[in-house]
Amino acid sequence: MAGGRLIRAVAEVNTTRRPEHDITLRVAVLVAVMAGALAVLFAGAAPLGESTAIVLVMPLAFLWSHRRRNDSNWAAKIVISVLAVAVLIRFFDGLSGITTVDDARLPLSVLFLEIQVLHAFDLPQRRDLMFGLVSSLALLGLALATGPGAWMFVLFAVHLSASAVALHRHGRSRAQEWAEDGVVGPPVDVEGPAVPEASPARATGRSVAAVAAVAVLLFGLLPLRSSGSLGGLPFSFGSAGPAATTDNGRIQPPFADGGGPQGGGPVDYFGFADRVDPRSVGDLDDTPIMRVRTDRPRPLRGVVFDVYDDGVWGRSGTTPRPVQGLPVVLRQPRGEASVQQRVTQTIELLHATPNLVFAASDPREVWLAARSVSPWDDGTLTTSVDMSAGTVYSVVSAIDVTPASTLRTARPGSTGTGDPRWTALPDSVPQRVHDLARQLAAQAAAPTPYAIAETVQAWIGDRVAYSLEGPVVPRSADPVDHLLFESRVGWCEPIATSMVVLLRSLGIPARFVTGFQPGTRDLFSGQYVVRAADAHAWVEVEVPGVGWVPFDPTGATSQVLDPEGRPSEVLIVRLLGRLRDAVSSDPWPWVAGAAAALVLAGAGWMAAAAVAARRLRRRSPWVRLLAALEAEGVAARLSDTPRQAVSRANRTLPYLDRAELDLVRAHEEARRYAAPGPDDESAHAAVDRILTRR
Repeated sequence: MAGGRLIRAVAEVNTTRRPEHDITLRVAVLVAVMAGALAVLFAGAAPLGESTAIVLVMPLAFLWSHRRRNDSNWAAKIVISVLAVAVLIRFFDGLSGITTVDDARLPLSVLFLEIQVLHAFDLPQRRDLMFGLVSSLALLGLALATGPGAWMFVLFAVHLSASAVALHRHGRSRAQEWAEDGVVGPPVDVEGPAVPEASPARATGRSVAAVAAVAVLLFGLLPLRSSGSLGGLPFSFGSAGPAATTDNGRIQPPFADGGGPQGGGPVDYFGFADRVDPRSVGDLDDTPIMRVRTDRPRPLRGVVFDVYDDGVWGRSGTTPRPVQGLPVVLRQPRGEASVQQRVTQTIELLHATPNLVFAASDPREVWLAARSVSPWDDGTLTTSVDMSAGTVYSVVSAIDVTPASTLRTARPGSTGTGDPRWTALPDSVPQRVHDLARQLAAQAAAPTPYAIAETVQAWIGDRVAYSLEGPVVPRSADPVDHLLFESRVGWCEPIATSMVVLLRSLGIPARFVTGFQPGTRDLFSGQYVVRAADAHAWVEVEVPGVGWVPFDPTGATSQVLDPEGRPSEVLIVRLLGRLRDAVSSDPWPWVAGAAAALVLAGAGWMAAAAVAARRLRRRSPWVRLLAALEAEGVAARLSDTPRQAVSRANRTLPYLDRAELDLVRAHEEARRYAAPGPDDESAHAAVDRILTRR
């Protein structure tokens, strides 16, 4: 008995007082919630399997909730409450291994998705739907935290439109509820015009358009910065775990299943190995390899080579001892004259890569799930885990921003490594290569390593063309001699090799480096997408008292090597700049497109006018007459009878035909009072004559 009373009490407490019957409101909220959930799914901010299942279940939950909106659903509420507690326990348990704030993004996304789908099973009232709408904004925020690409703008627009519809229907439903309760009624202005109420579709459309216009304007005026929270802790570490899978930190290619390297993959670039032959050219496509979030784009150094023998680059360093920690702190001191700036890069791998830690030089801290990095004495960084797709790591680098005027004055004899391997050359280098090096040194503005390197770089840039279609170097020929004196066409590997050899011929320490260019900045997120085709080779020269300074004789990265960086922009300015460049390069398609747009706009306006005229024609003659009188400045009052309205029109607009007005008035009185009068056709004809004569 007591148990029955308890059950009835629980059912009474959970009885829905005023269920929401507006299907349009429910559908709008569902679309907004689905947009947020899909954003989390596409951004990879939650596990793929679980987030996909939640996205598929969400519409079913909304449908079930709608059909059960009149019931107490107390049993379902109990189940939902128990599951919600379990979800919270799971969330806090998942935080136990978190060591950074941003690393909580993954469990937080899962928590919001799970709470959202549980809540979707119990949406009987309007306030419950509004809670779902507001919480969907959190899902969008979590997706935006990953810095996705332009696709997010589509989901953002969908969510915005659905929210506008939901808010409009919410206000309409609330006003109807007040009217039913007799609390508030619509204001009646007896002196005001009898204006017909706008259709719900038109009012909703205006709300969506207004909100969308404001949002797009604000979105376009926001500075396109990617620095965000980069001064703090890094993103989630992703899928890379602490288990060692490679050979003592040596460079390994990515593995598909642990059985061997992937042949012909987009990152099977021969420059990311222990040997590089400048005679070979890489065949790379536009496959996205990584996404980089940084406040200053820099080339991402991968492998450094010191041994040049028989036209092939190799590495002589011994396997280093791993450095442990979170972060891994690296000690790579530079010269006292070096001016450095702290730059943070958060790198998300979109494709498996070799076990290299790509970073701007010189890395100082590495935040990696493996908590272990092997720093080679040549500047290469490797780790002991497979760098699979989804891995995220952060590197804090101390980039050199020493002014060029200081670099040019650093003369030999200042502090340097003094390591002979950076100046070693084989005897097979032809004599005319040595002669050219001496000639270029004599042309330099100063007898310093930096000034000579500038001269060599400029000479190669002026006389050697960059092309992936350059002639193949014969095996019997020296690649540097063939490029500088025979073909004068080559790709980044032989061009960078030529500069290193020319500088080493003069006793200037130089080394060959492979890695990635900074990539292309995404228009919306501000992050840099690095593709396989961005694989590159360049040169680093040791400047006495400063350290290793990058040079690029191909000129491909000269812009990003500017220590002043680039100022932030807003989206509207960037879009207008791109439009200006596109129009100036080939204006005729744009002129034709503008002309076609004007023609289509004119045709659309005429079609809309025709449709409006037909719709107006389908109205009663009296409604058409009132619309015409209002256009002339004579608006009917709510209290007016047809005779009073026509009388006012006769006094105010004496040029209108009184007989035509009386005919339309008689037709309306006959319609209202079921009396004999003019037929519809005669009344419409009278209105037509009034419209043509006014």
